[in-house]
Amino acid sequence: YLRNLRKCLEAEEMMLQKEDHSEEEKKSDEHEELEAVGVGSDVIETLGDGKTTVLQYDSFLSHQRYYDDYKHRDVSLISYTFLEDAYGHNSDRKGGIELVIGQDRALGRPGMCWDSSFVLAEHLIAKRESWLVTPTTGESNGSDLTRVVELGAGTGVAGLALAKTLPCHVTVTDLPEVTDLIRSNMAL
Repeated sequence: YLRNLRKCLEAEEMMLQKEDHSEEEKKSDEHEELEAVGVGSDVIETLGDGKTTVLQYDSFLSHQRYYDDYKHRDVSLISYTFLEDAYGHNSDRKGGIELVIGQDRALGRPGMCWDSSFVLAEHLIAKRESWLVTPTTGESNGSDLTRVVELGAGTGVAGLALAKTLPCHVTVTDLPEVTDLIRSNMAL
Protein backbone atom coordinates (compact mmCIF):
# COMPACT_ATOMS: atom_id res chain seq x y z
CA TYR A 1 0.00 0.00 0.00
CA LEU A 2 2.74 2.46 0.98
CA ARG A 3 4.72 1.72 -2.18
CA ASN A 4 1.64 2.40 -4.32
CA LEU A 5 0.96 5.58 -2.37
CA ARG A 6 4.56 6.70 -2.87
CA LYS A 7 4.32 5.97 -6.62
CA CYS A 8 1.12 8.02 -6.82
CA LEU A 9 2.78 10.92 -4.99
CA GLU A 10 5.84 10.73 -7.24
CA ALA A 11 3.63 10.76 -10.34
CA GLU A 12 1.74 13.75 -8.97
CA GLU A 13 5.03 15.55 -8.24
CA MET A 14 6.23 14.92 -11.81
CA MET A 15 2.96 16.25 -13.19
CA LEU A 16 3.20 19.36 -10.99
CA GLN A 17 6.80 19.94 -12.11
CA LYS A 18 5.74 19.77 -15.76
CA GLU A 19 2.90 22.23 -15.09
CA ASP A 20 5.23 24.48 -13.12
CA HIS A 21 7.77 24.55 -15.96
CA SER A 22 5.18 25.73 -18.49
CA GLU A 23 3.76 28.22 -15.98
CA GLU A 24 7.27 29.46 -15.18
CA GLU A 25 7.75 30.60 -18.74
CA LYS A 26 4.44 32.50 -18.67
CA LYS A 27 5.10 34.01 -15.27
CA SER A 28 8.67 35.12 -15.95
CA ASP A 29 7.31 38.08 -17.89
CA GLU A 30 4.77 38.82 -15.16
CA HIS A 31 7.43 38.58 -12.39
CA GLU A 32 9.36 41.47 -13.90
CA GLU A 33 6.35 43.71 -13.32
CA LEU A 34 5.82 42.70 -9.68
CA GLU A 35 8.12 45.13 -7.89
CA ALA A 36 6.25 46.08 -4.69
CA VAL A 37 2.90 45.68 -6.42
CA GLY A 38 -0.20 44.05 -4.98
CA VAL A 39 -1.11 40.89 -6.88
CA GLY A 40 -4.76 40.13 -6.12
CA SER A 41 -4.29 42.19 -2.96
CA ASP A 42 -1.15 40.19 -2.09
CA VAL A 43 1.90 42.39 -1.61
CA ILE A 44 4.87 40.75 -3.33
CA GLU A 45 8.13 42.68 -3.42
CA THR A 46 11.08 41.99 -5.69
CA LEU A 47 14.46 42.45 -4.04
CA GLY A 48 17.39 44.26 -5.60
CA ASP A 49 18.78 41.14 -7.28
CA GLY A 50 15.67 41.07 -9.49
CA LYS A 51 15.07 37.38 -8.79
CA THR A 52 14.15 37.10 -5.12
CA THR A 53 10.51 37.80 -4.34
CA VAL A 54 9.03 38.31 -0.87
CA LEU A 55 5.36 37.85 -0.03
CA GLN A 56 4.06 39.89 2.91
CA TYR A 57 1.90 37.10 4.33
CA ASP A 58 -0.35 39.46 6.28
CA SER A 59 -1.45 40.99 2.95
CA PHE A 60 -2.63 37.52 1.90
CA LEU A 61 -4.39 36.97 5.23
CA SER A 62 -6.21 40.28 4.96
CA HIS A 63 -8.34 39.06 2.04
CA GLN A 64 -8.09 35.28 1.91
CA ARG A 65 -11.27 33.26 2.30
CA TYR A 66 -9.58 29.85 2.39
CA TYR A 67 -6.03 28.60 2.58
CA ASP A 68 -4.28 27.93 -0.71
CA ASP A 69 -0.81 26.54 -0.09
CA TYR A 70 0.16 26.47 -3.77
CA LYS A 71 -0.93 30.02 -4.56
CA HIS A 72 2.48 31.43 -3.63
CA ARG A 73 4.69 28.59 -4.83
CA ASP A 74 6.66 30.94 -7.08
CA VAL A 75 7.58 33.30 -4.24
CA SER A 76 11.14 32.90 -2.93
CA LEU A 77 10.57 34.19 0.60
CA ILE A 78 7.50 34.63 2.79
CA SER A 79 7.49 37.24 5.53
CA TYR A 80 5.23 36.23 8.43
CA THR A 81 4.21 38.65 11.17
CA PHE A 82 3.35 37.22 14.57
CA LEU A 83 1.84 39.02 17.52
CA GLU A 84 4.02 40.25 20.35
CA ASP A 85 6.41 37.85 22.01
CA ALA A 86 6.05 36.29 25.44
CA TYR A 87 7.64 39.31 27.12
CA GLY A 88 5.18 41.75 25.59
CA HIS A 89 7.81 43.08 23.17
CA ASN A 90 6.84 43.74 19.64
CA SER A 91 9.12 44.77 16.84
CA ASP A 92 9.57 44.80 13.10
CA ARG A 93 6.48 45.50 10.99
CA LYS A 94 3.01 46.48 12.16
CA GLY A 95 3.60 45.85 15.84
CA GLY A 96 4.57 42.20 15.41
CA ILE A 97 7.54 39.90 15.28
CA GLU A 98 8.69 39.23 11.72
CA LEU A 99 9.87 35.80 10.57
CA VAL A 100 11.16 35.42 7.02
CA ILE A 101 11.11 31.90 5.58
CA GLY A 102 12.56 30.70 2.27
CA GLN A 103 10.94 28.14 0.01
CA ASP A 104 12.61 25.62 -2.30
CA ARG A 105 10.23 24.11 -4.85
CA ALA A 106 12.91 21.68 -5.97
CA LEU A 107 12.34 19.81 -2.69
CA GLY A 108 8.66 19.31 -3.47
CA ARG A 109 6.15 19.55 -0.63
CA PRO A 110 8.69 19.79 2.19
CA GLY A 111 10.21 22.86 0.54
CA MET A 112 6.95 24.82 0.53
CA CYS A 113 5.47 26.99 3.26
CA TRP A 114 2.14 25.55 4.37
CA ASP A 115 -0.62 27.73 5.75
CA SER A 116 -1.26 25.10 8.42
CA SER A 117 2.24 25.75 9.85
CA PHE A 118 1.40 29.41 10.31
CA VAL A 119 -1.98 28.54 11.85
CA LEU A 120 -0.33 26.06 14.25
CA ALA A 121 2.29 28.61 15.30
CA GLU A 122 -0.31 31.33 15.85
CA HIS A 123 -2.41 28.91 17.93
CA LEU A 124 0.51 27.75 20.07
CA ILE A 125 1.65 31.33 20.66
CA ALA A 126 -1.87 32.46 21.58
CA LYS A 127 -2.45 29.48 23.92
CA ARG A 128 1.05 29.50 25.43
CA GLU A 129 -0.28 29.73 29.00
CA SER A 130 -1.71 26.21 28.66
CA TRP A 131 1.54 24.51 27.61
CA LEU A 132 4.54 26.78 28.19
CA VAL A 133 6.06 25.76 31.52
CA THR A 134 8.79 28.38 31.55
CA PRO A 135 7.75 31.69 33.10
CA THR A 136 7.27 34.40 30.47
CA THR A 137 9.17 37.02 32.45
CA GLY A 138 12.80 37.29 33.36
CA GLU A 139 15.88 35.66 31.95
CA SER A 140 16.62 31.96 31.71
CA ASN A 141 19.87 30.02 31.72
CA GLY A 142 18.36 27.67 29.12
CA SER A 143 18.16 24.53 31.23
CA ASP A 144 14.69 25.36 32.54
CA LEU A 145 13.14 26.13 29.15
CA THR A 146 10.20 24.17 27.78
CA ARG A 147 11.42 21.85 25.03
CA VAL A 148 9.51 21.68 21.75
CA VAL A 149 10.18 19.23 18.90
CA GLU A 150 8.72 19.78 15.45
CA LEU A 151 8.79 16.56 13.42
CA GLY A 152 8.58 16.88 9.64
CA ALA A 153 9.19 20.61 9.90
CA GLY A 154 9.63 21.25 6.18
CA THR A 155 10.54 24.93 5.98
CA GLY A 156 10.33 25.21 9.78
CA VAL A 157 7.63 27.90 10.00
CA ALA A 158 5.97 26.64 13.20
CA GLY A 159 9.11 25.74 15.14
CA LEU A 160 11.06 28.84 14.14
CA ALA A 161 8.09 31.06 15.02
CA LEU A 162 7.98 29.55 18.51
CA ALA A 163 11.74 29.92 18.90
CA LYS A 164 11.58 33.58 17.89
CA THR A 165 8.60 34.59 20.00
CA LEU A 166 8.65 32.41 23.13
CA PRO A 167 11.20 31.42 25.77
CA CYS A 168 11.52 27.77 24.78
CA HIS A 169 14.11 25.41 23.32
CA VAL A 170 12.97 24.27 19.86
CA THR A 171 14.29 21.37 17.79
CA VAL A 172 13.09 21.16 14.18
CA THR A 173 13.61 17.95 12.24
CA ASP A 174 12.91 16.58 8.80
CA LEU A 175 14.46 14.31 6.21
CA PRO A 176 18.18 14.84 5.47
CA GLU A 177 17.48 16.48 2.10
CA VAL A 178 15.40 19.20 3.82
CA THR A 179 17.76 20.12 6.66
CA ASP A 180 19.79 22.57 4.56
CA LEU A 181 16.61 24.58 3.89
CA ILE A 182 15.78 24.59 7.60
CA ARG A 183 19.33 25.76 8.42
CA SER A 184 19.12 28.57 5.89
CA ASN A 185 15.74 29.64 7.29
CA MET A 186 17.23 29.70 10.79
CA ALA A 187 19.85 32.14 9.47
CA LEU A 188 17.31 34.52 7.83
